[in-house]
Amino acid sequence: MNMQTWDDLTTGATPLPVNDECIELARAQRDRETSAYSSICGADIADAPKYGLAAELYCLVGAGADPDAAWDYVTNAWLRYAAAQRDRVAAAGKISRGPSAGHSVISHRWVSDDLSWAAHVLVMISIMMDRHDAEANTKKKGTDA
Repeated sequence: MNMQTWDDLTTGATPLPVNDECIELARAQRDRETSAYSSICGADIADAPKYGLAAELYCLVGAGADPDAAWDYVTNAWLRYAAAQRDRVAAAGKISRGPSAGHSVISHRWVSDDLSWAAHVLVMISIMMDRHDAEANTKKKGTDA
């Protein structure tokens, strides 16, 4: 599969009118990513890339990239990461005693390949665009009188 790059997705694209809002939401996702990486909880650290990819999705779509292409770019990255994490957990040593016997010693590093977090980003952008369009129509009606 030929992976597209950020430049492939955004070159010649027209930024959305809600690009500034997308950037603010991307910053919030980057803050969540930083917080997760700073956590002492291995599960939080394992989930951290999800927030970074959500920030990328906000930025890509806000910058005018085709939402479907941006979706593919970000979700493929997450699915590759999730598969690698599952492989790492499966290959790790197993706990030999106690109630967790037989479980991987790094089972907390397993991540789901669920993509609902990415779908949420596209829904948020759609809501922002609908609000922007409604506000633009209200302003237009006010100037047409």
